[in-house]
Amino acid sequence: MDDLLYGLSLASPLVGAGLRISSTLASHRSSIRDHEYRSLLAEENALRADVLYLDREDQARREGIMDTGVFRMKAVLSGVSGASLDLLVGQNTRNAYKGINTARTAREQTVARFAKEAGWHRANKEAVKNNRWASVAAIAGPPMVESASSAGMKMFRRYNVKGKDAS
Repeated sequence: MDDLLYGLSLASPLVGAGLRISSTLASHRSSIRDHEYRSLLAEENALRADVLYLDREDQARREGIMDTGVFRMKAVLSGVSGASLDLLVGQNTRNAYKGINTARTAREQTVARFAKEAGWHRANKEAVKNNRWASVAAIAGPPMVESASSAGMKMFRRYNVKGKDAS
């Protein structure tokens, strides 16, 4: 019975380290899945933002063309002609294209932000994959060496015949 308890006391650090390693690997697998999901979600958001902002840009273009046409008709009906008409219509057209450019810039920035986020998550997933075994080595390294060496000393002291004869 005494030897059984002694054997269990030697095995407990190994079992504990095994459980810690198993827990760490499960945590890493979960983290990899999370980063993969977030990466896919960011890519999907980039596609949705692209479609949404393309629609907004197209809407701004249509509204700008209509506003410019209406403005030109009102200016002609009010009696403006020649260079003054061209200047007023040109200014109105420039303002319409500012709105289109704003929508285009917002689209590009939003899509780039989501694409960058997807890249971060892909990089984090790869980092977790690469660091998985380093974490296991850190868990299994020093404590396992210490427990094995202390177990060896216990066995040496217990079964050292010279030591028992000398005392």
